[in-house]
Amino acid sequence: QSKTDSTLPETDTTAQNAGLAMMAAYLGYAAYMMPSDSRLKKDVRSVENPCEAIRKMSGVLFTYTGTGVESAGVLAHEQEAVTPELVTVMDNGYKAVNYGGMAAYFIEGIKVMLDQIDDLKAQVAELREKQNG
Repeated sequence: QSKTDSTLPETDTTAQNAGLAMMAAYLGYAAYMMPSDSRLKKDVRSVENPCEAIRKMSGVLFTYTGTGVESAGVLAHEQEAVTPELVTVMDNGYKAVNYGGMAAYFIEGIKVMLDQIDDLKAQVAELREKQNG
């Protein structure tokens, strides 16, 4: 399939994408691209309670058993309890995580925190004004 073709093959699945990502990591590639064109999506909605989900996530360091390669990430079995839509079972029975999908939680969580920071700055400015006024 050419890079300019606007359609994806019907066999394109989350498990296959996760498998490609694992293969890319195994081969030493640091990143991969996922289709994200809005024309490929439906039922688009905002992430709810992103900070709550982030609090439940656990970042870990680990060594892959088969290769001895050290890495960092999450454990799919634990992540599945937090964001089941980001975890899939591949054809070989192993679970895989859509790490790119986690970005939606991080982006929305950062927005919540930035709003909280802005509110706190306003409160501090108000208290300083009262103290000095």
